[in-house]
Amino acid sequence: MITPSLCHQLERMLKLTSFQTVRDDSKAVGTFNAGVPQGSVTSPSLYNMFIGSFPRSVIAGEPRNTNPVILFADYVELKARSRDELQALLKQAETWAVANDMFWNVTKCSIICADPN
Repeated sequence: MITPSLCHQLERMLKLTSFQTVRDDSKAVGTFNAGVPQGSVTSPSLYNMFIGSFPRSVIAGEPRNTNPVILFADYVELKARSRDELQALLKQAETWAVANDMFWNVTKCSIICADPN
């Protein structure tokens, strides 16, 4: 369970984190604010807490006894039986992402069609 105190500490840590990109081991190219550094020991746990609400938000719009979302590490799969159902799931995914200040990297996304009919 996340206590209010832990939530406050995590929020401060994530808001106060900034990174500097360096090119050629010498020149600072820019500074940007971000969340947890990749490779941090806290990254997997924080990611799991963050992404945990995603399946529940998508499932909320689905009929009972279906599971349209599969999560594995940082991999997300949406399962749909039709184009309309897929479009609805994508819309729910977009709504969730906007509400959580996140974006999907569409260059890493793909659609696999098991039955082209």
